Amino acid sequence: MNGDHVPRWASYLCVIQLLTLALCVNANERVDAMRDWEKARIDYAEGRYDSAHAQFLIFAASGFKEGAHVMGIIYEEGKAVPRSMSLAMQYFECAASAGYAQSQIRAAHHLVGSPDASMEPGQ
Repeated sequence: MNGDHVPRWASYLCVIQLLTLALCVNANERVDAMRDWEKARIDYAEGRYDSAHAQFLIFAASGFKEGAHVMGIIYEEGKAVPRSMSLAMQYFECAASAGYAQSQIRAAHHLVGSPDASMEPGQ
């Protein structure tokens, strides 16, 4: 044995510390994301559509299926963006393919031309 040998328990301790740090960082990111989601919802509800659009776009681009769903609603209603059913359907289909039931229903309604397709964000 030379002086450079690290005991096995020290290696395990290092791995545990790194995993703990990663969990803390991920928990902080989740808290920030939840705060940002709530801000986006409030902005939309209070008519600050430009701000809500920018925030929901980030969620959708990050693969957050609920963000894609709301982006579909924003394009469907033409809030802060020109109304575009083709873009709305792209977002609904993205969220639907990720398993988001509300987008599955909404996309189906649009495909069959049902008037029940429009609902408020978060429904």
